[in-house]
Amino acid sequence: MISLIFVVTALILFSAGTARLLEQTGIGISYITIITAVCAATGFYTLIVESARGFRSSAEKISLFGLRFNNPVYDPVFEDVPQEEIKNIRSDNKELQNELAQLKAFTETLLHELEMKDAELEDIQYVSETYIRHHNNSSRLIRTLMGLMADGRPGWVREFYDNVLDESITVLHKDRADKSSTLFMADDGKLKMAAYHRVNLISVDTREFSPGEGFAGRIWETGEVELVNNINESGYFEGDFSPIHNYGSVIGLPVKINQATVGVLCIQSEGIDGFIEEDVDTLKFYADICGLAYYYDNMNVKIDAG
Repeated sequence: MISLIFVVTALILFSAGTARLLEQTGIGISYITIITAVCAATGFYTLIVESARGFRSSAEKISLFGLRFNNPVYDPVFEDVPQEEIKNIRSDNKELQNELAQLKAFTETLLHELEMKDAELEDIQYVSETYIRHHNNSSRLIRTLMGLMADGRPGWVREFYDNVLDESITVLHKDRADKSSTLFMADDGKLKMAAYHRVNLISVDTREFSPGEGFAGRIWETGEVELVNNINESGYFEGDFSPIHNYGSVIGLPVKINQATVGVLCIQSEGIDGFIEEDVDTLKFYADICGLAYYYDNMNVKIDAG
């Protein structure tokens, strides 16, 4: 009833206003005629829309002048629903699209976090394996040192140094394939190469350092650990002290007996930034065990000398 009253009132007001406007232009049409025309047009439009919905939603064949043929405009996914319900569906669909976009953004963030966590776990696993390897290396080197000490055959110290250099490069955190190692020990006031791993023979025969000369001589003089991640930016590797074997970064560790530095352990990388700070802490053990072997060997020499 409310809708009927609203529609009738609207028709009367619209028709009366339109009739007055037409009278001013010299066209005399009664408002009854205008109401009839509006109702007819509206009814005609409604009839077309409803018929179209029927055609779109009906799978039955169409009968025309005794002929039956398939409905050419039938759409199996079309639903004959009120316009208001369509508006509600569209509104709900828009909200769902917004929620879907938020869900996609959340999913992407979650996947990114999972990738980061996966990378962290891989790094943790890699570090754990490195420390396990370091523990195994330490146990193996100590057993080797005890066996060589007990055997006491000539040249056992050099053999042990070779073992240390082989093991030391396996506990580094970055790529180990480009690493080499050298051990310099003090001899007659000079720092001479006592053992080497993946270093050419020329370096072995020619490299000697006085205190303060070059990289190894500097560590011998100061007794401090040095990490150089780009030798091109360091003054230790110029002139006669430039590396014969090309490498980009190096760690140097003093081999000490109490406070006296008796040698230098150097680990080289062919690339720049080949080491991290954690490598220094791991490699200190290998420098210390070289010092232990050196001390035991010199103690035996002094005993033999009386």
